[in-house]
Amino acid sequence: MIKFNQVKIFKHSTDKISKKYMDSIKDLDSLLKKIKTRAEFEISDTHYYRPINEGLYSKNKKLPYKGAALTISQDETNKAQHMIEISLLHPSMATEIKRPLALGNKKEILEYLNNSNTLNNIKNDISEIAKKLSAL
Repeated sequence: MIKFNQVKIFKHSTDKISKKYMDSIKDLDSLLKKIKTRAEFEISDTHYYRPINEGLYSKNKKLPYKGAALTISQDETNKAQHMIEISLLHPSMATEIKRPLALGNKKEILEYLNNSNTLNNIKNDISEIAKKLSAL
């Protein structure tokens, strides 16, 4: 018989989470730059490519997530359709919450990544997902 350890999840107030989150993820801009450069070279509307995945790991143990990742993947049936997703990993590494950010062809994906509001939208999405993770 296998016994599982009881995992305690401490709930934090959402205001403290968003402030600590914004202070802790300063590398989000560099993450977005990495995904932009990889997307320009690796995305193909005619050929299959592996999903593009770039991530950040949080060393702050008070936050309700262990890491954040941006992923660009291709539709299996229609090679010209691509999707950008953001995902956050719970500190227990048992739960992951994903949210799609954009869907379209290569040109539309690159326009979304080069948009000036994209960084702020991603920050807002991550803070909302972090609130959901803290409720688990």
